Amino acid sequence: MIFLVSARHNLATVYIFGRVEAGEMTLAIAYSTVLILIMLVAVFGIKNAWDAQRSRARVLRLQVREDIRDLQKRPGLTVVYVTHDQQEALAVSDLVCVMRAGKIAQMGTPREVYDEPADAFIADFMGEANVLAGEVLGPGRILLAGVALETRLRPQPPGAALLAIRPEAVSLHREGEGLAGQIKRAAFLGQTHEYEVATPAGQIFIVAPAGAPVFAPGEEVRCRVERAIALRQVGE
Repeated sequence: MIFLVSARHNLATVYIFGRVEAGEMTLAIAYSTVLILIMLVAVFGIKNAWDAQRSRARVLRLQVREDIRDLQKRPGLTVVYVTHDQQEALAVSDLVCVMRAGKIAQMGTPREVYDEPADAFIADFMGEANVLAGEVLGPGRILLAGVALETRLRPQPPGAALLAIRPEAVSLHREGEGLAGQIKRAAFLGQTHEYEVATPAGQIFIVAPAGAPVFAPGEEVRCRVERAIALRQVGE
C-alpha cells in the first residue's frame, strides 16, 4: 500500500509513499476525517479499474481525480489520499515526499521528484527508469559503454555515475550518432510504441509516440539520449 498525506499550511498536498504499518494507518485515521472520504474514493477507483467496461472506468477515474483536486482547493482543507496508482498521485499532488525505511528519501514537487530523483530507488519507484553505469564527462556530456553522448543533464561533477534515463527520453534512429543497439521486442499500444533494445551499456526500455518511426525486432538502431539523470547510489 502507498500512504499519501497532505499538510502544508492551509492548502497543499504532501504525498508520502511507503508501506503502511497498522499503527500508522490508525494514526492517520485519527488525524483527519477527510481521510475516510479519500480512502473510499481510492478504493472506488481501483474497483472500477477492474470493471469490464474499461472505457467507462477511465472516465470515472478521471472524474474522481478532478473531484479530488476541487476538494484540495477549499481553504483550510487538508487531504489524505491512499492509492496504488503513482501516476494518479502525481496528477493530484502539490508536494511529494518519498519515504524509505521510515525516513524521508526525497521531497519535492511532482515534477522535481520525477525529473530529478535523488537516487536509483526513487528513479525506479516514481515511474520507469533505465539505470545504467556510465560517466559524466562534463556539462551536457555523458559516456555510456565507451560512447560519448550529448544530452541534457543537471549540473554534476565529472566522474563515474549511475545514469537514470526515462523511457520517453530516448529516441531511436536507423543511422547517425547515438548508442548502437538492436531491437529485441516491439509492441504497439495505440498511442505509443514500446521497445526493448539491447545495447553495450545494457538493456534499455523505450517508449516512443505513435507518430515516431517504427522498428521491428532484429533491426539495428541508434539510441539518442535526450535527457539523463546522474544519480547517487542508495546509501550514499
